[in-house]
Amino acid sequence: MKKLIILFIIISTSSCVDCEGIKEDAAELRADYEECSEGDSCMVVDLYAYAGADNCLGPFQCSAAFNADSDMEEFEKKARELADDFDQCDECTMAGCMSPDSFTARCNSDDGVCELVEIHYPSSD
Repeated sequence: MKKLIILFIIISTSSCVDCEGIKEDAAELRADYEECSEGDSCMVVDLYAYAGADNCLGPFQCSAAFNADSDMEEFEKKARELADDFDQCDECTMAGCMSPDSFTARCNSDDGVCELVEIHYPSSD
């Protein structure tokens, strides 16, 4: 009987998910793709298109500005893996987002990151 209990404890603890670690990994992944230097181009990215429309990870909500040289297939693979792992957590962040078409992206070389810039259309007065 003792062997059965010990085996159950090992199995049940090995399936624990580090939800905070997943959120940190997602934030680091996003930050890596947002890096830029003077002269780099940036692009607007609809994060839902890459991490899944129903993902619950805060760093993968809405839109972001990524370096235009980013390997988006690799980002999608990693983002979906993290989002899938996070599905096992008992929390979900869902943000209200503006359309990706509402932004353009530029490199802020002083800070070394791509950033979103909201497009302001002239009023029709």
